[in-house]
Amino acid sequence: MDFLVDDFEKLNVLPIEVKSGKESFSFKAMTKLLAVEGYRMNQGIILSNDANVYEKDHILYLVFNNEKMVWKSTVFF
Repeated sequence: MDFLVDDFEKLNVLPIEVKSGKESFSFKAMTKLLAVEGYRMNQGIILSNDANVYEKDHILYLVFNNEKMVWKSTVFF
């Protein structure tokens, strides 16, 4: 897992996995993590190079294309 996001309102944790390269379609860690009832993780997000966006078995698959992403940072004081 690359990130764990605390969902305070639902008392859950949202795992996020970022995959790239040749093994971008192997998601064993996410499947095993969601199967453990005591972890209170009902769903997960996987960002990959796959061009498809879909949801399957409580996992939301989203596209991550680092060539087209632009990051902007703003500092507030």
